[in-house]
Parts: sequence; C-alpha cells; structure tokens
Amino acid sequence: MGENVKHFSLEEKDDNTYGWPWNEIVKTFLQSHYNAEEKQYSIKIRDKEYKILKRESVTVFYDADGNTLFDVTNDRLDKEYKSEISDVEEELENNAPAEPMGKVIEAIEQEAFETVVSGDEKM
Repeated sequence: MGENVKHFSLEEKDDNTYGWPWNEIVKTFLQSHYNAEEKQYSIKIRDKEYKILKRESVTVFYDADGNTLFDVTNDRLDKEYKSEISDVEEELENNAPAEPMGKVIEAIEQEAFETVVSGDEKM
C-alpha cells in the first residue's frame, strides 16, 4: 500500500477520524456487509461505487477504478460495529413506552394500523 493511503486503527490520535465521505462508506459497509462471509464487496454511495476487501488484519477500501483510498484495522471495525448495534438497541429501548398505559396505547395504535393496512372493516 502506498504512502498516500490513510490508515485507521484503534490508536487514539488527532488524525484518526474518517471524515466525509469515508465515514459514510464505512458506516454503509458495517450496516450491510460486515457480518457476511465474502471477502470482497462493492457498495454504491451517491452514485459512486466503492470496493472493499476484507483481509486478515485490515479491511481495504478502494474507488471504482481499484485505487486504494484507505484501510481500517479489523479490530477497529469490530468495535465500531458493536458500538453501532448498541446505539440502535439503546434507541429502541429509549423509544419504548416506559409506563404501562403507554404500552396499552401503543398496542391499540398498532392494532389500528394493522386494521387499516389489512383493509379490515372492524373499526
């Protein structure tokens, strides 16, 4: 890998953030392909294609022409993936009704929604 290729790791330092659009590329990869078995992926973001290759210790991100853009250590990707899952779970937990009455209202709203969607005339 060349000198101009940016390397991202778990190491805490000032220039260790992805920046745009790389943060969007990594986030899309984590959401769509992180747990897949394949080692090579292609994703499209804002009409641009990016290629990704998972290696033993790093995952490398390329442009559509195969030019290396940056790489990220797999331990960092693992931590970011787990963090993203935790954030989603926390958001779901925080949006759930806390009070029993809130749960009853939510159930009624869900039933009404399902009735409308199914076209049922019960209401």
